[in-house]
Amino acid sequence: MACCCSPALFSALHADEPPVDFNRDIRPILGDNCLHCHGPDAAQRQGDLRLDERTSAMTVLKAGDAGASELYRRMISADPQLRMPPPESGRVLSATQQETIRRWISQGATWADHWSW
Repeated sequence: MACCCSPALFSALHADEPPVDFNRDIRPILGDNCLHCHGPDAAQRQGDLRLDERTSAMTVLKAGDAGASELYRRMISADPQLRMPPPESGRVLSATQQETIRRWISQGATWADHWSW
């Protein structure tokens, strides 16, 4: 019997989910909704977290496990004190965007540099 963490079982369980591409699917969501507070501008950065850099972003991601990823838990939190983006930002992730990020994390949270780099 395969372990719940085995690549073969993971692939079988998620075979019906199309692969999520970081540059095509995730980077635009982060850029529109998260990088205002968690991006390259040190004067605007909150929580000492950069979601435009892999090393920093991986501190709130558990590749393969969206439920254990602080990034995803904050996105779906019902608590307005924990929810990201925060309500006062005027930004809201749609259910489709949340699901795309969940799938990306569940598929291993593969990071890719911007195409121009």
